[in-house]
Order: sequence, then structure tokens, then C-alpha cells
Amino acid sequence: MAITQKGMTFERLDEHRRRALKKDLDLNSGRFIFLSDAHKWDRSDVDFFNPVESVYLGALKSYNNDGYTLVLLGDIEEGAGDMLPHVVHNYPDTFAKEVGFFPGRYVRIYGNHDHDWKKDDIRKLLDGVMGSPVSVWPAMVLGDRIMVVHGHEGDLFSDELHSFTQVILRGFKKLAEKLFGGKPSAAENSRVRNLRAKLLYKWAKRNGMIVVAGHTHLAYFESMSLTRLTYKGISHLEKTLKAAPPTALDGELRNDLARKKHFMMAHDRFWKKNESLPEGALPLYFNAGCCKYEDGLTAIEIAEGKISLVKWTKVEGSAPERTVLASRRLADLWARAKF
Repeated sequence: MAITQKGMTFERLDEHRRRALKKDLDLNSGRFIFLSDAHKWDRSDVDFFNPVESVYLGALKSYNNDGYTLVLLGDIEEGAGDMLPHVVHNYPDTFAKEVGFFPGRYVRIYGNHDHDWKKDDIRKLLDGVMGSPVSVWPAMVLGDRIMVVHGHEGDLFSDELHSFTQVILRGFKKLAEKLFGGKPSAAENSRVRNLRAKLLYKWAKRNGMIVVAGHTHLAYFESMSLTRLTYKGISHLEKTLKAAPPTALDGELRNDLARKKHFMMAHDRFWKKNESLPEGALPLYFNAGCCKYEDGLTAIEIAEGKISLVKWTKVEGSAPERTVLASRRLADLWARAKF
């Protein structure tokens, strides 16, 4: 048994790979949406999913209509801070939307905050909501090159000492959220976040696989964080607007620039200081981010032979807006990753 966090992480990922749900990936027809870290809770002022539930519902409606398979990557419910029966009672509409994918287009992977779904007695509650027995998995292997996990595997407090940590959280999580905040810009410890990304990337490289995860609340695409992607987008837009003569598209470009700068104002503490993977790292690590940004959610899509990082943004009085933040053909990705 390993005693280092790297060793524990690799052991647990190897174990979860063996026990994972195996699903085929047809590059022509396969459609998957990966959502993580909604943390549905109690609808109090520290339930940060509550204000953007409408975005989640709108996104699920679109994906269901388009025939996607829904992959819930863990921490969809705040089962560490509360008892899962209470959470189910508070969010009937979201469960009703999720039922629309069940059973044929529904995959449930547990995280460290909804870990209890893997227990037979607790899972009966989920069975009742969904209408028939639900399988809750530690991981999914999509095709033969994509490993899908929550991302907490092998972490000392989130995984190895999970039971102890959950007792502490149920007593003090709400107080901690009130004192320190729990939105994605402040929720996670940067050292832990960086280490998670590094270890999952190293495991992916050793095993010749792409990893799609959640857990840290910071989206990644091709081993590059959303903050780095946004920073690069800001630089590109500024250079474009400065160098080119005025065009009819300038207004749209300036609006896009303003949105990106607003995002960085809330998340600039992540930039550079919290970059865990070097520029030019192999495109092996992807992260869905989370479903409780103050204005919406981020997600990973696989469809039409492409993998994409998307954001769904709240629009008052209208359906949420979907924006593709980055996209790549899987065949090109595998060639770059040297598979």
C-alpha cells in the first residue's frame, strides 16, 4: 500500500479503472455531456447552486433534446454538509430533469461530497427518485482512451479519510462557508488544486489516457486552465482591436473582451499563482469546472468527434446562453498526445 499522495492517487485511479463502467465511443454519433460539482444543498444563502439552478435546468433541457448522455461527475449533491434525503427534498425540479436521461443516457459517478450514493441503503433514495435501481460508479472508461473520474482519488482528506472529514463538515461546513465564502473563486485551496491536476495529469501520461475530471471547480482544456485560456483570449482580442482598422464586428469583440475581463476580475487569484501544469504540457487533463459560478456553469462536451469546453451563462428573462470556450477534434487530440 502506497504512503505518498502520488502513490495513493495512482493506486486508487488504477483500482477505479478496473471497476469503471465501460462505454463505447462512436466518434460519429457519440454525444456526452460531463457536469460536475453542483453541490445542491439546502437553498440557504450558502447554497451557491440555488441562484443558478435555472441555468442547469436550461442546459439539461437542451442536452436531452439533442440526445446527449448525461454524465454526472460527482459532488452533484452536498452530501458532506447535509444529509442526502434533505437535498433531494430541496431540489425536485433538478432531479426531474435528470430523470429525463435515465436509464439509457444517464451515468452517475460519485465524488467526495456525494460519496454516500454508493451505499446500498442511501442509494435506495436515489432509486426511488429515478424510478428504478441506479448504478453509481467510481469511474467511467469511454472508448479505450478516456478515463472519467471525480478527481479526488487518493487525496488524504477527500478520499482516504473521507468518513472522518464528512463528520467534521456536517458540523462546521455552513459556518465555514459564511466566514470564508464558497464560490469557485475562493472555495478551494490552491495547493490542493494544483496537486490534484498534476497527479491526474501524471497518471494520464503514464497510462496513455486522457482524464476528464471535476472536484477542483477550475475548468481545464488540454491541460490548460480556464483562467489561462481566458487570459490568452484577452491578449488576442486586445491585439486584434488595436492593430486592425474599425469594423462592424468591433462592438461584438469589445463585448467579448469585457466579459473575459469581468471573469478574470473574479478569478485572477487563480492566474499564474495557481497554474499547475506548464505551458506546452500534453493535452491529457480536462476538467469540467463546476455548476455554481455566480452567472452559470462550465461543462465538457463530446459530440461529433470533438471535445469541447463550454460555458452556460444566465440570461435574465430568457434561456441560458451556451458559449464554446475551446474545442478540438478527438482524432487531432490523440495525435498530439502521441497515442
